[in-house]
Amino acid sequence: MFLTVHATDAVIIAKHLPNPLLALAASFASHYILDAIPHGDEAFFSRFVGPRWIKAVGIAAIVDTIIMLLWLGWLVSQNLTSLTPALIAAVFGSIITDFLNGLYILTNWKILAWNNWLNGWCHHLITEKTVSAKTGFIIQILFFCSLVGLVWLKF
Repeated sequence: MFLTVHATDAVIIAKHLPNPLLALAASFASHYILDAIPHGDEAFFSRFVGPRWIKAVGIAAIVDTIIMLLWLGWLVSQNLTSLTPALIAAVFGSIITDFLNGLYILTNWKILAWNNWLNGWCHHLITEKTVSAKTGFIIQILFFCSLVGLVWLKF
């Protein structure tokens, strides 16, 4: 899922768990739960190979991070959430798994293998089949809109 989806989920978690450590742990776990929903990640970059794949994923990660930060900044500026230690911890917990996975892919550090395995396992927990990039994008938009609705309602 896009980081923006995970971070929006983290906003909701932080609201209900003001303790930063609990918010961090819950958001970390929620990342894997959301990733179990088929969302087309595998198809986004399937046409790239080797260094071109790394470059494409890297650019996408940078753009996704910038969009996420702008989105969170807007939520704070509109008083739809507050910049609290719980929010910072929750956002960090919700996105760190993807960055650890990227670091593992780039370095093959064995200490990060568990995250790569868990990430892959969650991606195929519901179904072994992957969805197309287009279908995945639609699924992610629907989840994002649902989470935005919850934030907007201050759930």
